[in-house]
Order: sequence, then structure tokens, then C-alpha cells
Amino acid sequence: MDEEKNEILSEQPEENKISAAAPRGILAFGIVSCLIFGLIGLMLLFVLAVMRPEDVTRARAIFTETGIPPNITDAELFTALRAGVTAAIALFAPLAAGSVGVILKKEWGRRVTLFGAFVFVVWMCVSAMGNPLAAGRAAALIVYPGILIFYLTSKNVVKFFN
Repeated sequence: MDEEKNEILSEQPEENKISAAAPRGILAFGIVSCLIFGLIGLMLLFVLAVMRPEDVTRARAIFTETGIPPNITDAELFTALRAGVTAAIALFAPLAAGSVGVILKKEWGRRVTLFGAFVFVVWMCVSAMGNPLAAGRAAALIVYPGILIFYLTSKNVVKFFN
């Protein structure tokens, strides 16, 4: 039985041999990451497209509720919100692209996804330090990127991509 299996595997094209040895979870993590980061990126693009200066009133109320009343004008707050959303899009677009690379089993995809996940974790930690009331939310948001970092740096996965 094992001889038949080895013979069948040796007759397979090189691409199939590699995918047969792929660690479990690569495809699942790639798809989930692509969905999460891609959908968040699309939602942020939508927010950026529909954001109006009048929306600042609600944002100011949210900041005040969390204990950080912004001491800036509405125009400055609007500019800061647009900059923050643009920065988030700049993070989530490469994360979604890197996730596609992971699905395609490309080393660049693993590296881009790792870098983006690491940046996201650092961003959430810095945000939590700036607003201790948001620490619980930040902790919840870094769970998936943390798991992703742990998985994509595991010995079998690194070996597979190299």
C-alpha cells in the first residue's frame, strides 16, 4: 500500500508534491485572513467615501464617552479622522494581498501578512496605552493577528514556505 502511494506521489507534478506536504491550516488561515482584512478594508473605503464634516459631532461624542474629549476644532477632528481611516486602509490592503499570497502558498504572502499583523498588534497596543479605557477592545482585536503571527512563524510553516 505504501509503495503504491509513493509511486503515485512520485508521478505527480512538482506543484502537487508541495501542496501534499503543506501544513494544516494554511488554506484556512489564508481564506479567513483574506475575508477579515479584505472586508475591513472595503468597509473603511466606504467610510472614507461617505465621511462628511457633519459626522464629526458623533465622533466627538464617542471620544468624550471613552474619556478622551478632543480639544481640537471640528475641521481638525475631521482631518484627523480621515487620516486615521486612510492609515487603516494602508494597513489592511497589504494584509488582504498578503493573505492571497498565503492562499497561493507564496513566501512573499507569508512575509507581508506577518509584517501587517505585527504592525496591527503594535498599533493596537499603542492605541491602548493612549486610551486605557479602550484596552479591553484592543486586547480583543489583537487575538486573531496574534494567532496568525504564531502560526506563520511556526517551524513547519516557515519550512514549507522556504
